[in-house]
Amino acid sequence: MPYMDGLETVKMMREKLELLPEKLPVILLHSSTDDAELQDKCKEVGIYFRLTKPVKQDELFNCFANIQQGSFEEEITTKAEADEKEIIAENIEKESYKILIAEDNPNNMLFVTTLIKQIIPESELIEAGNGKEAFDNILDKKPDLVFMDVQMPEMDGNEATSQLRKHETKEKLSHTIVVGLTAGALKQEKDKSLESGMDDFLTKPVETDKLKMVLNKYLKSEETQGGNTQKDNEDAENPSKSRKEHFDREELFEMISRDRNMLDKLISFFIKDTKKRISDLETLLEKDSFQEAAKIAHSMKGASANIRCDTFSDLAKKIESEIRSEDGKAVQ
Repeated sequence: MPYMDGLETVKMMREKLELLPEKLPVILLHSSTDDAELQDKCKEVGIYFRLTKPVKQDELFNCFANIQQGSFEEEITTKAEADEKEIIAENIEKESYKILIAEDNPNNMLFVTTLIKQIIPESELIEAGNGKEAFDNILDKKPDLVFMDVQMPEMDGNEATSQLRKHETKEKLSHTIVVGLTAGALKQEKDKSLESGMDDFLTKPVETDKLKMVLNKYLKSEETQGGNTQKDNEDAENPSKSRKEHFDREELFEMISRDRNMLDKLISFFIKDTKKRISDLETLLEKDSFQEAAKIAHSMKGASANIRCDTFSDLAKKIESEIRSEDGKAVQ
């Protein structure tokens, strides 16, 4: 937050108002890209509950339950994170899935495989260093899910996916789920990946929450576990049908316990609020007020992620990054 951030505010509450955690519990809202030292700083000021944005209903409920029971041990945050992994594991039935990761950068490969193993410990991971290896491994080992880096030597991710779709159609094979990994946030790059036949994409560096959502989305569905269904063939023939929606209305609806009135209210408010923020953003950029403009973009990024407008959230993230780059000189 501007002027005084959340940690500074809580520190003042604890010291000047003498409001200890037992008297006034605090739930810290933060992004998954926040400083790695955040946990230590939280302990210093007596914050034992953290939620990563966008906030999930089950995690919020767990925080409230622990607060009501008077549980303020330092292990609570770790327990909440463990509970979240358990929820994901339950959704995908704790099975041993075969997952292929195509990535030519060893550091990126280690990072992604480590995250997947933390979320699904029983998974079998297959590594490929380029698109050609990925294509051959998909045909040979038939993975349940593929993470495909877009930029790779010998054969890039788009070309490998395009060849895979042609082969599946020719041989009447089941549709293999392919999720692109891209360092670029440009819409043209993502559109090109989706047109090649990819089902989804993750922007690097990969965020844990988004990775969990992808794993949960594709591994829990029986439709994606094999079988030569009509939908598989249609998707292989027409990759555009697999495109990720700009607004995941159904996911938002489920998140708020299918409360239609609340859904309409959230959407209406989001549209009205976003129009104002875009107008404010344009005004600030015209005045070269880059610091304030970056805050507006950051706010739009979080708000759109909360309401499950992931494409818009990615765009706002790129705008914020460009504004902060060289004091806004990269902004067009």
